[in-house]
Amino acid sequence: MLFPLTFPIPTIPNWSVDGIILHAKFESAKPLDQSHLERTKAIMKSQADHAFRLKDYKLASKAYGVAINAAPSATLYANRNLCKLLLDDGEGALSDALRCRMLRPNWAKACYRQAAAHMLLKVNYSLRPTI
Repeated sequence: MLFPLTFPIPTIPNWSVDGIILHAKFESAKPLDQSHLERTKAIMKSQADHAFRLKDYKLASKAYGVAINAAPSATLYANRNLCKLLLDDGEGALSDALRCRMLRPNWAKACYRQAAAHMLLKVNYSLRPTI
């Protein structure tokens, strides 16, 4: 409806509905630059920290995951590990602890979180009914 009233954008060679959609798909497929990834990481980490303070561990875990996808770090894996521990997700917590240890092998917090994940798995395993 408003399309005929707009002016063409010089960077879009085909000023039609199909041309704009094609241009948008092409632009979204381009790799993001490092500054954009770092900005995304910072925003998502801030939102995850806020969700964690509100004890919304599921949301915090997802937000840390998005931040990890933007720019992985041992701190983000350790934070998501704690969320998974609090959600009783032992396997997910162990996976994050191992990734954290790969990034920072001698970090005491990573070692502690790995041990906590093992303890959670042991407790959960011992509570399973035997057949």
